[in-house]
Amino acid sequence: MKFNLRIRVEFTVAVHSLSGKTVVSKPMTIQPSEELVINVKKLLTGMDVDYRGDFLEGRLTIHFKGRGNPLGGRMLVEGPHETLNLGPVWSMGESGLNMLPDRLNTLWYDLGGARDVAATVTNITNQPVSADLYLDFAGERHAAPLLRFAPHETKHVSVTEVLAAMKLTAYHAPTGGLSIVPRTPKLSLVAQGKITDPESGRITALKFPLPQLEVVSSLHASGVPISIPSEDSPFAGVKGADFLPHLYVRNLLPSEQTLNITVEYSREGRPDFTPLPPITVRGYTTQDIRLDSYFSLLPLPLPFCSLQIRYNGPPGSVMAEVVSVNETSGKANEILVVNEGNGYAGSLASYWGFDDDTDFSVFLTNMGDRPCRVGFRIETSGVVYYLTKLELLPRETQVISLRELRDKQQPDFRGTVIPANAVEGRLFYNRVDNVPMMGRVTVVPRKR
Repeated sequence: MKFNLRIRVEFTVAVHSLSGKTVVSKPMTIQPSEELVINVKKLLTGMDVDYRGDFLEGRLTIHFKGRGNPLGGRMLVEGPHETLNLGPVWSMGESGLNMLPDRLNTLWYDLGGARDVAATVTNITNQPVSADLYLDFAGERHAAPLLRFAPHETKHVSVTEVLAAMKLTAYHAPTGGLSIVPRTPKLSLVAQGKITDPESGRITALKFPLPQLEVVSSLHASGVPISIPSEDSPFAGVKGADFLPHLYVRNLLPSEQTLNITVEYSREGRPDFTPLPPITVRGYTTQDIRLDSYFSLLPLPLPFCSLQIRYNGPPGSVMAEVVSVNETSGKANEILVVNEGNGYAGSLASYWGFDDDTDFSVFLTNMGDRPCRVGFRIETSGVVYYLTKLELLPRETQVISLRELRDKQQPDFRGTVIPANAVEGRLFYNRVDNVPMMGRVTVVPRKR
């Protein structure tokens, strides 16, 4: 677990076991701009707690005083095949916006064989909670037995086990959606989840979008690798690069919806786009939309593209995920999808780093119909560097390579340059204008 911040903060860590038992650490302090790493196993050992028993699994809560969100952190879970990087769930966001869900929705795909879909659901309150569990697939909603949570209890929900209890198999639901709806108005349940593949060892994280951030009936994905990338693509360093984007969409309504998908890209230095033919998605259905069916409509090769997904139902009635698969290696790239009305998508604080074999890229997309100025700051080795005059045209996506930005050695408005030997640090960006904007960061193989 890692933190970084800009003011001194005192905090405690509460560790909750799978059954809901709770232990609380002694107060700890983190200094301005300090990065603090907390080993949970050592933390429990220091409190004379046996981490091999009921505390082998569970959750953490961080308690501190201060306005806004002065602490920023992530949890790293290291496994034999892969490391999971889990972001925090904030109880409160900017301007007092509640950041806890009143219901949990996610989707799955490619279920079958040894693959399973597992959700880890936690009651974050000190009161018992009951919740309805639904599986949506093949045009129908299927109710599962009621979930009952003790205070602070965590439960694992396996889709294949729920299907088996219905006397069904993954064959009946290779794609689908899972919904958990608490029977209390109090915000009580949070979730993490994954699609597991024991044969390959690959783990794909499930997404649980916050319903209150699904403000408009339009979604966006930024920086999608597509087909064989052009030479100027940040993905050109990927061995055998030949990308097939999959758009997985889940219709949460019982009635069908129509999707209007637009592929956005840059041509001759200007943003351009191609609308795809409308697509109908049945009610209570999750559908795999392969973009190779539409390659003939696009001016390939492209360095990358962005996707806009509009639907005709009310906001939040469609959720989507984008996965671009390298057809040569089989490796999948998960692409961030956000609601165009989600103001949080317009800013980010992130670690950045690269080495001899990798590059670090930042994709910024203007999802609106007016230009959008962007504030962009980099911190490294005690130096603060500002990228000035950064502006996105309507529907434009720009990519910023941190290596290229460093190697240019171009002074900012204060005459500061990024140190020539810098290989890691922190970056911050935010929209300056009230225009919907999103961004995402990614590590890619270095182009030689």
